[in-house]
Amino acid sequence: KFVNYWLHSAFLTFKGEKVSKSSGGLFTISELEGLGYKPLAYRYLVLLTQYRKPLDFTLTNLDAAKSAYERITKKIIEIKEKPINGEDKTKRYEKEFLEAINDDLNTPLAIQTLQKVLDDINFDSKKKLELLERFDEVLGLGIKEMKRENIKIPDDVKRLIEGRENLRKEKKWAEADILRERIKERGYLIKDTPEGPEIEKA
Repeated sequence: KFVNYWLHSAFLTFKGEKVSKSSGGLFTISELEGLGYKPLAYRYLVLLTQYRKPLDFTLTNLDAAKSAYERITKKIIEIKEKPINGEDKTKRYEKEFLEAINDDLNTPLAIQTLQKVLDDINFDSKKKLELLERFDEVLGLGIKEMKRENIKIPDDVKRLIEGRENLRKEKKWAEADILRERIKERGYLIKDTPEGPEIEKA
């Protein structure tokens, strides 16, 4: 069975008006993908509004949702790659999440709980991830599939990264910062860690 119930949400609006072709605010998912937005970023935007209330769609709102979704993805990857032992706070957060969902599908409140779990540095990573994956059975944000992208770094960027590392070893911070900016101009970001630089697409 696909679903037990269908729920129709309130109207999607654009600048406070009901969306229509003439309003100029109508995008298909394919068009949004063409603009660089992942479907799950749009899903996250939808979850930020309770289904009985109108959702005002703008690309600015979608940009904010995209950034928030990317932050969630980064935190999930960190939890998976660098587990930390801590307290088991499952029951507390699970109760809070279920109360939100049982409150007429209050997804904005449920998302707040998800964010609290992500930010709780004292919550055991293994238990935290298990709980977040259970939350995601409701939210559908693809948490299980979140992983670091395999990035193919061009040779010229690799040389800049290596040069920057050499400058950092020599404590030439200003010169190293110049190379960081050059790397950024080529579409890559550097995060310095004790294990060495981590590279991601800008």
